[in-house]
Amino acid sequence: ALDLFLNYVKHLVLSPERISFLVNGYSGSVLAISQMEAELEPVHHLGSRPWRLSPLPFDPKASQWAGSGKTLYSLGQRPIRSALEQIAIELQLITGEVTTDSRRNTPWWGKLLNQ
Repeated sequence: ALDLFLNYVKHLVLSPERISFLVNGYSGSVLAISQMEAELEPVHHLGSRPWRLSPLPFDPKASQWAGSGKTLYSLGQRPIRSALEQIAIELQLITGEVTTDSRRNTPWWGKLLNQ
């Protein structure tokens, strides 16, 4: 499924440099990032950039966000909130140091939503 999706997305974004994968850190039967990269690279020639983001840590509380009317960030515990903040920095959605405030819009989060 990811292979077909990549064929579609590559035409939309025009450059693999604009693609980033964010993998759920759940340790079930999903493939490891290195396995996905090894299977997709020979066909799609994405390089290492799309795979640079660390997986999201598993958070049972945050996993209930879908359909709850809340966000993954608002339901998540400190490790997942910190991971999301670091991802936002890596993707250059926000800059600088961030502080985690678990239940309110922090300045960085407000800035992200206002873009």
